[in-house]
Parts: sequence; structure tokens; C-alpha cells
Amino acid sequence: LGALNPLGLAGFALSEALFLPLCVAALLAGARAATAVRSHAVVVATGLAGLAMLTRYVGVGSGIGAAAAVLAVGRGSRSNRLRRAVPIAAGGPVAVIGWNLLSRTLWGGGAARTLVWHPSPSRIRLAVAVTGAWFHLPPSWTFGLRISLVAVLVLVPSGLMLANPVRHWLRPDEPRGGGAALTVALGAFILAYLLAVAVTELLLDAGTQPNQRLLAPVQVATYLLLVSLAVLTIDRLMAGAVSGRRLGYAAVAVVAVATAFQPLSRLRVSASALQHSATTAHQRAANEPLRGLPQSITVFTDDPGGLWLYAGLGSYRLPSTVIETTGQPDHLYDDEVRQVVDIVQQRRGLIVIPPGRSAEYTEGSALRTVGRCVTGDVVLAVPGTPAALAASALCPRSEEHMS
Repeated sequence: LGALNPLGLAGFALSEALFLPLCVAALLAGARAATAVRSHAVVVATGLAGLAMLTRYVGVGSGIGAAAAVLAVGRGSRSNRLRRAVPIAAGGPVAVIGWNLLSRTLWGGGAARTLVWHPSPSRIRLAVAVTGAWFHLPPSWTFGLRISLVAVLVLVPSGLMLANPVRHWLRPDEPRGGGAALTVALGAFILAYLLAVAVTELLLDAGTQPNQRLLAPVQVATYLLLVSLAVLTIDRLMAGAVSGRRLGYAAVAVVAVATAFQPLSRLRVSASALQHSATTAHQRAANEPLRGLPQSITVFTDDPGGLWLYAGLGSYRLPSTVIETTGQPDHLYDDEVRQVVDIVQQRRGLIVIPPGRSAEYTEGSALRTVGRCVTGDVVLAVPGTPAALAASALCPRSEEHMS
């Protein structure tokens, strides 16, 4: 937890608070499903894997990790294990496909993905820098040395967990128990998650950076896996001589304290930053005029995160001239603008947008500027509707700028 810098992350409206527990819970449920007789655990693991992927697409790794545990060390014949593993692995993709179909049915749109090859050496270096920081590798070391050590510390242990001889050596008395299933789930999750990140970086999303936010689940899984391997290895090597497991726990505790000392020493700085962030957010929220809008109003904006954080208002993102996932021009931008206008007119909603972009939505439509907030944004709506009247009441300066 110290290495994850929870105080630093808590000052932002991020998805880690939801995504990390879902991934860990899916892996735990998968390990349980591997050894359970009934199918309840399979249903739970499938549901958690689906929720994890709905939170982030790279959450597909949680379902694959849980399914790998069922296949590798699960009860029953191979065909029986396969029947239980397939739903868990497919839970995430099925949930996302279902969500996109629902979105297309209700709004006429989905989550389009275009495959575009856009490799970036700088992102590989960023990923190595982030993962190297987990083990306090000095940035002054050469890139080749750091990437080799990262591979040894992250990839090699994960791959070893998929090998039957390694698992049997570590757990000679329980090669197919719950503990073995969990180590397999962790190892497979790390490999699957990193593969999903690589596919995203190379083919899908040109705007995603392999930073600490994206790689945090791998950090948690890696720490858990390394601690398990350290305890099991020491216990196996020292068996019959002394209480090896106790020595393993002691060694892991010492290493964990040494590893966490540097991040924990930053808690004071993080706490100060959190206090400053909270104070700033409260001040801006106090001056946010749209905070009083009814939650039932359909709102589009170019900053849904900011509107939620400061106004407590859910919204949809306006289209952009550039496809964020590929970095290429959006040739359907004009059609998407007209689609937003139709939705706002039909649902009597609002558009919160900077003044420079308002003409795109008012020309040739019934939308007009009904409010100009102190934050600088203008509010577009069909005049006379309940949403327009509410926005005008919350933006007292709007009457001077009606158009």
C-alpha cells in the first residue's frame, strides 16, 4: 500500500478504487472455483471478471488469470475443467460486447475500436521506468540492465507458475490445492494483463500511457506472487532442518519493510498534497454554478470528469475532431455532432462547452446559449425547456448573453 501511494491517488477521481479490488476479487474467486465442487464460485468469478473488464478493457487479464487457475489445478477431468474455465475467461468480453450493444440500441453508438499500428519506443522506456521503480532500481542504470531485471522479477516468476514441475516442487503435499491455484492465477494474470497493455499500446489506443495508474494491478499481483514464492521456497529448502516457514515469514517481513520504507517516507508529502488538492476541489466546487442541476437532465460536455468532480453531475463526452484511441482525424465528426444535437433536442438536455465551440451545435438547430457560467463555459439547450430554465437560474449572468 505504501508503494501504491494511496494518499496521493486519493485526491483524484480515479478508477483504481474500483478496478484493483475487482481484479483481486476475481483472482481469489478463480482460485476458489478451481478447488470448489459446486459451480457457485465459477458464477462469482465470471461476474467479477466481467465487472473488471467493464471498468477497464485491460481487466480481461483477471478473467484469463482465474480461468488459468481452474485449468491448471482444478478438480475433475480436463474436459470438466475446461467447461468451468471458459465462462470465466469469456465473462469480460461478453460483458463488454453486451454493454456496447446496449449503448448502440439506446444511443445509436458504441465503443468503436480501429486497429492502427503505432509502436512507441518512449512508452517502452516509460513502462520499464515505472516497473523498475517498484524495486527501487536506480534510473542511472542502463536501460538494458533495468529491463533485464524487470523481466527476471516480474515475467520469469509469472511464467514459472504455469509450469507443473515448479508447482509440484514448491508444494509437494498440495500441488492442486487452493494455494497453488492462487499462485497460478496471479502469474497468469500478470502475463495476460501485460499482453493486454501491449496490444492496447501497439494497436488500439494511442492516448494511453503505461504509467503507474495503468500498471498498478501488475504491481500488486507481482508483490503478492513474490512474497508467496519467497515463503514457499525457503520453507521447501529448509524443510526438516528448522521451521522453514517461520524463517520465510521473517525474511519476507524484513524485505517488505525495506521495500516499503522509501514510499512510506513520502506519506507526509502525500498528505500535504492531498490536503491541498481537497481544499482546491472544495473551493472550485463551491463556485461551480451547475452543482444545483437536477440529476435527471441529460448533459454533454468535453470534460465529464471535471463536471462530476466539481458539480456532482453525470454527463456524456462530446465528440472530438481527433480519435483519441488512434490519434487520427475523426472523419465522422460532423455526423457525431449532429447525433449529439438530436439527442439533446429530443431529451431536452444541455451541452456545457467552451464558447469557441458553441457555433458547431447551434447552427441549423434549435439549441441556443441559455447560460454563461462564471467558469467561462456556456450552456446550450432548447430555450424554454425545464433544463434551459434551470441552467439560466444557476448562471445569473446568462441573461446578458442570450442568443
